[in-house]
Amino acid sequence: MVAATNRNLDQCVRDRTFREDLLYRLKVITLRPPPLRERKDDLEALARHFLARHAARGNPLVREISPEAIGLLRRYNWPGNVRELENAVERAVVLAETEELRPEDFADLTPSLEVDGVASTVAGDWHERLLHAKRRIVQDVLRDAGGKQAEASRALGLHPNNLRRLMKQLGIPTAHSA
Repeated sequence: MVAATNRNLDQCVRDRTFREDLLYRLKVITLRPPPLRERKDDLEALARHFLARHAARGNPLVREISPEAIGLLRRYNWPGNVRELENAVERAVVLAETEELRPEDFADLTPSLEVDGVASTVAGDWHERLLHAKRRIVQDVLRDAGGKQAEASRALGLHPNNLRRLMKQLGIPTAHSA
């Protein structure tokens, strides 16, 4: 039997929130793999594995991850470890509009990017400027489209769902749906 947890079971036994007899039944061999942020060399292989798994079920048109997207994934701190990576890849596959996953397909990761586990002022400034530029572009296109999201999504070359997600991320009201 293989069991996994993110809790310290020895401490849980001391706190009486986990049965001691069950702990000793499970605790034959204990493995503590390092978190994903400490093994970035595994990241690309894992991302490609998750891409193959989820593309087969969710979007068989997606076949690749761009080098830029891999770079983005490498810079992220992955507080949720491998499960968070799998969820991010699955979400990107489902929402992707091209055969290749690009950094914008991982838009949910960019606001919280960290470099080597530490939020970087330079990276923060860069991402703030990037978000500001995206916000300005989307607002300009929406204005030119008379507030019609369907028309704006066509002009931006985005699926309407991706435009709504981007607007939410950028804090742009979506009240003027079209």
